[in-house]
Amino acid sequence: MKKIIMLCLIIALSACKSVQQPKMFYQENDKVFPLGYDSLWDKLTQDLIKSGINIKMADKANGIILTEEPLNEEQTYKYTDYDSKKSNSNLQSCDENLLISIKSDFGLTKVGIKSLTTCTIEIRKWRGKISEVVLKKIDCKTTGAREKEILDFLSDNK
Repeated sequence: MKKIIMLCLIIALSACKSVQQPKMFYQENDKVFPLGYDSLWDKLTQDLIKSGINIKMADKANGIILTEEPLNEEQTYKYTDYDSKKSNSNLQSCDENLLISIKSDFGLTKVGIKSLTTCTIEIRKWRGKISEVVLKKIDCKTTGAREKEILDFLSDNK
């Protein structure tokens, strides 16, 4: 009886180790700053470049920045809702595009960030004993973590 109880305890404790941390989701994707347009634009573009995020297009006159960045597996898990364990697939690649808008009004500057992420996944389809690998593009939802990081950076560096 003691062996059975000990075995159940070991199984229960080992199961706790493999539990994955739940993803954090953030709702905020825009923020108003008491900064001038030019200084906020400069801080934002410098931070994106410093972070290694590729600026695909920057139109300062219209307040639009478009970025493009391939995400590694860790970033994909952090910044998107994709989870290979839940989807029963293998991640091949993931690309994130950020559309950042900056608007100034009455001495305040608003920054809005929209994330568009597409991942290519590998799905194995079985037909009897024969398997076929299919690549499929999927749109992933943002966790809001990337947006939060950028907005927090701008808040911390007033």
